[in-house]
Amino acid sequence: MINRWFKISKLYFLAIILLMMLSSNVAAEIFRPIQIFLPGNLHGNLTTLDDNLKALPSHGWRIPDTLAAFRKEHGKDTITFATGNDSDVFSPLSFLSNGSFERDLIDRCNPDAAGLSPADLETFNGCRLDKLIKQRIFTNIDTEVNGEIFRPFQIKKLGNRNIWFFNHIEKIFCEVLPMHKWGEFIIDDPARTMRRLNPQFGNSDISISLMYANKSTIESLISELKSRPGYHFVVQIPIAGQQPFFSTISPEREQNIYKMSVMPGHLYLPLINVFSRNQGYPRLTLRMLPLEKSRSVNASGYSDMAWFGLKQSLFTTLRVIKTTSKASTSANLFSNQSHAHLLRSATSADAVFLVVPAMKHINDNVICTGNIITCMKNDRVQKFRVSGQDLQWLVESLLRKRGSEEMAFAGLDFTFLAGRSKNFAISGQPVQPEKNYTVATTEQTMTDPIVAEFLKNRIIERFDGIMLWNVWQNYLKTLRISDENLFE
Repeated sequence: MINRWFKISKLYFLAIILLMMLSSNVAAEIFRPIQIFLPGNLHGNLTTLDDNLKALPSHGWRIPDTLAAFRKEHGKDTITFATGNDSDVFSPLSFLSNGSFERDLIDRCNPDAAGLSPADLETFNGCRLDKLIKQRIFTNIDTEVNGEIFRPFQIKKLGNRNIWFFNHIEKIFCEVLPMHKWGEFIIDDPARTMRRLNPQFGNSDISISLMYANKSTIESLISELKSRPGYHFVVQIPIAGQQPFFSTISPEREQNIYKMSVMPGHLYLPLINVFSRNQGYPRLTLRMLPLEKSRSVNASGYSDMAWFGLKQSLFTTLRVIKTTSKASTSANLFSNQSHAHLLRSATSADAVFLVVPAMKHINDNVICTGNIITCMKNDRVQKFRVSGQDLQWLVESLLRKRGSEEMAFAGLDFTFLAGRSKNFAISGQPVQPEKNYTVATTEQTMTDPIVAEFLKNRIIERFDGIMLWNVWQNYLKTLRISDENLFE
């Protein structure tokens, strides 16, 4: 009886040990919750200027302190993936700083990895890439021949799993970038890039792909990721003119893929909460934390430092209008032809024509950089070559459609009567119909239906990074034009 009791007790004891071992194995498979922050996507909106050149800071300066507060939470692992898309050459203060103060703010967030957007790269239009920007991720650029310029991806070890960071930019969004200054590269399709890189995902790994792409390209990458182990978060970062393709409230799951879009980062801080399970797919929540409601002790200090660094370039004097020609209290409006003359000085083109941008009056006789970037919108300057005969036809077509009030010309001399030009001359010489001439214009002008149709099958020169604000900033001082002709 005693032996039997001993055997039963022994079996019971072994069963308890086995159960404890099984329980510990199950517990080992339980992952801590993860909070993934996506700071960035600022669109150059950290600080804007009013017409009186006063800085208007946004709530985006609160991002580092907001992140720091959440990082204090115990029981969760924190990951920070800076999205990029921070600077914008069409935003006045972002243009003046070349995007540096946006990058500085995001660096204060101590991200585990950082992505890029075409807008970020465009701030390097006039110079070479610096070392820090090369540390960011640009996944689908093939640099096998020329050596690695950007990181194709990044990995962070988190317990028993890896977190993979990717950043894809569609080729069409890079067409306005002077990438020839940085070398000759191939911007590949993201799905083909993933096959080329062939990352070895584990079954419990997580990948995060930031997407600057059209929906068809994103869907192609999703199809590729479905066939690979792990769980894959595909995050669309809408760029200028794009709408969110996916929900900004709740991730959309499709097998092992989680799709989502994010909202502007100067207003919200995106947060993805990941709750893993012993079996089955993780549960995700997506929150857009309103920065307006967050607290920050350093935000005003960050903003003041950026503003102090920009003041000197913002108030650089470009032109002083003599009070003998105009009173110091006059409201001045730049003439249409001044745009064309400046563009010709900047580009050395044979001829310039453009649709004049909308402009505001300047209420000062001292013209500084700040006046320029607040009285007109920025634009890219483009060049192409065209025969004298085609150029004459194009000028006549635009004048018939728009009239002389909307157009500006430089390097062109002619009289325009009854819809036709007479005595058409280029650079002071009679036009030669078969000769090719270099023409400079703006991107706004190239969107005109007449110009767009005309240039459809013609080669446009590579964009060299010159912007309309650059032209005014760099050439107004030396432009040989009287005050009377500079203004209306």
